[in-house]
Amino acid sequence: MNINDIPPLEKIALESDLGHGPHKVRGVGEHSNLMRAPAVANAIQDAVGVRIPTLPITAERVHQQLRAIG
Repeated sequence: MNINDIPPLEKIALESDLGHGPHKVRGVGEHSNLMRAPAVANAIQDAVGVRIPTLPITAERVHQQLRAIG
């Protein structure tokens, strides 16, 4: 998984008195992007029984892990 696997995101700045920085904005979308890679890694582990501990998760890495467990 890499940046090309994430669909385009529309960014909208909303004004707030509670935000940080010069425009008083707060992040709202970062958390949704953080969970995709672990979810894919969990799905691969559930499907084939190997955990891929590094990114990007590629077919070659899955194959390596499958060969390592014999």
